Amino acid sequence: MTNGVFRIEYPTGYMELNVREFFANANKKRMTKVLKLAKQYCSDIRREELISTMRSEVDRLNEVVKKLESLRLSEQYHLLAFFPQARIEPSSYEKALRRQRDKLAESVALIKDERWDG
Repeated sequence: MTNGVFRIEYPTGYMELNVREFFANANKKRMTKVLKLAKQYCSDIRREELISTMRSEVDRLNEVVKKLESLRLSEQYHLLAFFPQARIEPSSYEKALRRQRDKLAESVALIKDERWDG
């Protein structure tokens, strides 16, 4: 696996997936189709590579979310002196990153629990 791209080669062609983009945003139907191909044509070593890449993406997203949360809380702390009721909500970007992180973590668990035939 190179640069976060997971490649599935099957008899009639191949599929390349950007790990973070696909596994963080795919619906259940698309995920099932891809995992069926991966289970059939990819080895356990490739599965472990995929899980490792996904975990590193989860960690990376987690660091970004923590930093954004820290900045938001710092901003809120500074505003409290002037606006005691100030409450700064997470941005849409922070919420989207949290959703991606959680979806990737769910996908890791799903892949880890599956038995691969490849």
